[in-house]
Amino acid sequence: MSTDQQHPTTSDFSNWLLLNTAKELPVVKYNPKTSLRAWFTNYRQLADSYHVPLQMCIRPSMLLLPSSIQIYASKLHPSILVDWDQYTNALLTRFGRPAHVEDGETMSRLKKLVQPPTVSVAEHTTNFELIVKDLHATKPDAELIPIYIRSLHSQSLRYVLLAIRLAGANNNSTTLASIMQNAQDMQQENDNFPVFQHMDHIMDDPQPTQQQATHTNSDTMDYQFDYVRGEYRNNRDRNASHQGRHKNQQRRHNPNASGSANLKMAWTDDGKPICDHCNKVGHKTTKCFKNRREKAKQGNHINSNMHAMVADNNIATVTPDSNDQGTSSSIHHVSATKLQSPHINLDVRGFKIKALIDTGAEISAINSDTCHRLKLPINTSNTITYQDINKNKASTMGMAQLVIFGKTVVFHVIKGLPKEMVIGWDLITALNGIINTSTQQLVFSDGNNKPFSVSISSQVNNIFGTSVVDDRHKQQIHKLIQQHSAIIPENNKKPSVTHLIEFTIDTDDHKPIYVPPRRLHPALQDKMDIEIKELLDLGIISPVDFPEWGSAAHMVSKADGSYRLVGDFKNLNKVTKRINYSFTAIHEALESIGQANIFTKLDLASGYWQIPVKEEDQHKTAITTRNGTYKFHVMPFGLCNAPAVF
Repeated sequence: MSTDQQHPTTSDFSNWLLLNTAKELPVVKYNPKTSLRAWFTNYRQLADSYHVPLQMCIRPSMLLLPSSIQIYASKLHPSILVDWDQYTNALLTRFGRPAHVEDGETMSRLKKLVQPPTVSVAEHTTNFELIVKDLHATKPDAELIPIYIRSLHSQSLRYVLLAIRLAGANNNSTTLASIMQNAQDMQQENDNFPVFQHMDHIMDDPQPTQQQATHTNSDTMDYQFDYVRGEYRNNRDRNASHQGRHKNQQRRHNPNASGSANLKMAWTDDGKPICDHCNKVGHKTTKCFKNRREKAKQGNHINSNMHAMVADNNIATVTPDSNDQGTSSSIHHVSATKLQSPHINLDVRGFKIKALIDTGAEISAINSDTCHRLKLPINTSNTITYQDINKNKASTMGMAQLVIFGKTVVFHVIKGLPKEMVIGWDLITALNGIINTSTQQLVFSDGNNKPFSVSISSQVNNIFGTSVVDDRHKQQIHKLIQQHSAIIPENNKKPSVTHLIEFTIDTDDHKPIYVPPRRLHPALQDKMDIEIKELLDLGIISPVDFPEWGSAAHMVSKADGSYRLVGDFKNLNKVTKRINYSFTAIHEALESIGQANIFTKLDLASGYWQIPVKEEDQHKTAITTRNGTYKFHVMPFGLCNAPAVF
């Protein structure tokens, strides 16, 4: 009886050895903040240097990627996971950025690279080459040479310019590599034999060769290619400006001196600039703050008359002008830089539009650029004449129709309007608009439907500001809104309360904790008093006469600059039994909607305040202020179990 036993072959051992080598390649883990394309390129170069086949690097490379990319890569087709190019292309298509975008960022890094005075040309050149290697597309030397020269220190710049002249004199091709090598050689020779420190006259007034001397009268010899600016410059203008600069420096530093011996350069020996205005070292004249302040003082009397037209302003009264034969209106600009103008944000045809609510404007206007962005047809036959506050008359470009708040209205198109859109008195009266300054709400009603309101703030009203091109879809949306109009609050700070759940605070048998009110700045205290009065009127909070529990109240600033009244519930949270709830990870949520085509976003108005607090636990939400203690009837911000319940 014979048995066949398989023995490992030489090829199996080689594959095992290559696979272990692939696992031990000195590749760092991928950082999502860096380029995935560059990481794969570096991985390929290391694999080639270790003579490891790329198909053996696929599985080890997956272990160095973030978990979200690993999950996606593991679900790829098996035929892709055996081909390096298909594997990298699949991941770059999903998680990478386009090559031209990364090249643009790399070129920006290259242009910002500056050689410090203490760094040698060789070290700076190495840093420059490392950034160039990150480019996916090969850039020509003609584009990289000016960038390299601009990045050099002023002293090193002389070496490079001299190297370029030597290369041109010897009829050699000027490449980036040759310029870098010549610059390094020049600095090394200068370190050993410091002769180039006194050769500025070679750079400024080079001795012409015999061939050049025979063409001094030719116009073509007056121009020379400037590698720093990447263009041809006139040598006569260059020499004239150079001499004029030396004369100005001579008069500034030594008014009584004459001759070139007393001239002071605009750069120190270690490459630091000297300001031409204040004579201080360390900044250029264009960056001098003293020079800017003096120019600003000189121009104040000129610019003061222009602020009334250019400042953030309101478009005010529109009245007919009897002196004009046609229809004439006037738009007055009122300077109010310290006041916050009332704005509302709208979604119009898929674009975010910030509209100014102006009760003093007799007409509604729209910026011409905004009109073109929304692709609105302009009726140029209907134009009016208007005048500004300085009685300067101008004409509108025409009229455009737009659906706002479910009604078709007419806007006057004005070129150069400071605002994207101005909702004037004509539209406010047409929709029976009522402005409530205390609640910052603008209530509209067209007479047939239930009144609705928009918030005068930076929040976007995503329901009533939507304009749908398809009339069939528009009717469906309006019908859906009318069917569920009860869930749309008239005041975002007073939403309806759900009956499906109540918020509870389980503190077991722990004794009550009371924290006295904290002292606030008088201005912030006034804001708190106003907020408390408003919440009392809305029924969100109510006073407590003999409180056992209490947390200090304070004001938290929001993104729009306003403040929210919250309680510091850290002591209450320490004794509260926490609710364990696992939230859905972002990448899991994204994977669940990967095949969806239509997305809907619903924003809950004051979402926390839509959940009531159980009556037996309301006294635990008490907040202490200087005017008394108040308890919440709805779920407040700051409680540890609030996110899980919400």
